[in-house]
Amino acid sequence: MEVAATVAGVTLLGALWSRRKRGTVERAPTNVVLILQDGNERDADKIGWVVGRLKDFGVEKVSLYHTEKGVLEKILPSEVKSQVHKLLDITDGRKQFNSFVSEHHPTSEEEISASLPPFTASDEPNLILVFGLSRCIYGFPPWHIPVTEFEFHDSLPKYTESDLKSDLVHYSNTKVVKGV
Repeated sequence: MEVAATVAGVTLLGALWSRRKRGTVERAPTNVVLILQDGNERDADKIGWVVGRLKDFGVEKVSLYHTEKGVLEKILPSEVKSQVHKLLDITDGRKQFNSFVSEHHPTSEEEISASLPPFTASDEPNLILVFGLSRCIYGFPPWHIPVTEFEFHDSLPKYTESDLKSDLVHYSNTKVVKGV
């Protein structure tokens, strides 16, 4: 049995369903991260395609994170790198934390928290697309992300225009409530 509310003669469940069915992206994310658990030179074109399509949908910042050091630097052509906000790998969070600890010698968790650079909302991605068989984000990002949507996909090479649009429509239809 379905439960639906009626307002001004319109069934809300039906209205929501038809909007999702149409597949309109009413609110595109502004900051998207792709986490690549694997990936090599043959995936460079697909990565470029995803980055380009995200930009076409109005995404301002696209960052790439790979679970192996230096892979993205090696495989991506310069025209794709120029469209990417940040190229990151599994060592980036560790390097930042290690350099902080070696410079400041903190002795408590409170001291670490007080000394780290302030977190800003622009650092937090709206949407993270994870590609790989494992449902794990491999320690990325190294800060808490309370309002980020995640979409998991088994394989980057099998990712299609339909999958991308579905991810963006899902994000667009997700209700975000901030505060009490």
